[in-house]
Amino acid sequence: MKAFALVLAASVSFGFSTAGALAQAPASQTAPAAVATVLQDGETLEIHGRMRMEPGGRLHHVMVHTPTPYKVGRKTLRAIEMFSYNDYALLYAHKDEVVTAKGKVVTESVSPYYKNGLGLKLTSLTLLDGTDLLGAQKDAVVAPDTGIYKGEATLPADLAAPWTYQIDGKPDTRGLLHCSSNGGGDVVNCTCANGYKASGASAVSEGKTKPGDLLNPMAQFGVGDEAKAVTLSVTCARY
Repeated sequence: MKAFALVLAASVSFGFSTAGALAQAPASQTAPAAVATVLQDGETLEIHGRMRMEPGGRLHHVMVHTPTPYKVGRKTLRAIEMFSYNDYALLYAHKDEVVTAKGKVVTESVSPYYKNGLGLKLTSLTLLDGTDLLGAQKDAVVAPDTGIYKGEATLPADLAAPWTYQIDGKPDTRGLLHCSSNGGGDVVNCTCANGYKASGASAVSEGKTKPGDLLNPMAQFGVGDEAKAVTLSVTCARY
């Protein structure tokens, strides 16, 4: 015990302590910050990242999050919105997976459609195994003897979930009714197949029915941006 006391005293007298030694140890090197790539409107871009759905009201923002930072104007971003895909339900089925996206950069300083004023107009979107996610464009062809048909679009309470469609009570496999949210995320516009216009429109939510607006040739609905289910009904008549 005496020997230990002498060693301890000596270490104090010479200004050495365990804490001092740790304080004087070299700090660990931190990796330098990644340099942001400056994006220009109209340029071609290929990016890799994780695909996530980030709704803004009824707007479906499909984002690709990347470890590489990008700079647009004064903004430095690590997520870019993708658009010009054909089947949102297909993308939703692969949300949170890693994708490779190619397309043209679209920049707008203030845009209600492109989150953070930056979008990527897709020419290709694939999973790591090469699976195509762009999907095929539906051939919206109506039988020649059809004068009127009725379409329904159901917007679920989950704002990120895909919308479902029916034509005359059956699943719409041809894209005879197409609905999309406007920039504010609280209004939805619905259009019929080519050669047809909306001649009747109504919306049902929480047991209440409200008429839609007929804006030749489309129908427009005020749906709000709350997380509640809404069913939109549109009667489509030949011109």
